Order: sequence, then structure tokens, then C-alpha cells
Amino acid sequence: MQCLFRVGWDPYVVFDVGSKQCLNLKPHLIREVVTVLRERSDLSRYTYALSEIVELADNDDALRVEWKKNLTQLRALMFTSAIGTERQRAQLFEIARNKQVVKAMQHALRQEGNPNPKKVEPSWIAVLYAEGTSESIPIADRFNALLAPKTQAVLLGYRDEAAGK
Repeated sequence: MQCLFRVGWDPYVVFDVGSKQCLNLKPHLIREVVTVLRERSDLSRYTYALSEIVELADNDDALRVEWKKNLTQLRALMFTSAIGTERQRAQLFEIARNKQVVKAMQHALRQEGNPNPKKVEPSWIAVLYAEGTSESIPIADRFNALLAPKTQAVLLGYRDEAAGK
């Protein structure tokens, strides 16, 4: 658990390093980590999302599988560009099909009262647009509005593609 909290470290570095160590946790530790995270109000975007990537009611085997799959997808957001290759674009659409990860992302982004434009991550916006629900689009719009017009246009392409336009 300490691997997810490092005083004075950049929150993205902490999540990157710490979440690697959490990929293969046993079910009782997954439940403990998630429970503790859900009680905190001082988390980074990725750590807020981590707190919601699984349903704790799942049986142990399902919990372990979902944790690893969903955490892997959440980690992929750190290294996948919304403006990148076709392979990266496909990966973002794949993440958008994972309802639990999208729900976790929505939760994390709702925690940000006044987002810092320099910390807006296009990969997150692309996933929300690609998912395309009435819950995701307003969140994506809110963050996309903080970006440069060219980037906004690229990200809106995810929304249009998901809508079949």
C-alpha cells in the first residue's frame, strides 16, 4: 500500500511505479487497498480511478482477474497517445469498451474541481468520447475545452467515430 503514496514525488511517477507492484495482488490485499483508497480524499487522478476499477463483491478468482485486466488498461492510459498510431487508437477504443474502467475514470475526473489545463490527458478524453454515453460526453467536453483547438478536433474524432459519423 505504501507504494501508492510517496510524499514529495510526482503523483504520476508514484502511480506508475506503485501500480506495477500491485498488478498481482491477492484478493484480500486488493480489497484492503481499494477500501483504504475509497476512504481518502487526497488522491491523484490515477489513484482515484484505481479505487473504482473493481467490484469488491466479486469472488476471489473474478476479483483477481478483473483487477489485473483493469489495472493494466488504466496503466496503458499513461503510455498511449490519443494522437498516436492506429494501434494506440485501437487500444483506446478497447479501453472504452471496459465499462468498469470507464466508470473509474469518470469517478476520478469528477474529483477535479478546477482542472489544470497542463495536466489534461488527451488519452482519457479520447476514451470517454469513444465510450460515448451521456455520462462520459459532458466530462470529456469539460476537459477537452481546456486544450488547443487542433487537439480538441482530434479528440472529437473519437466521439464521431463512436457515433458512426
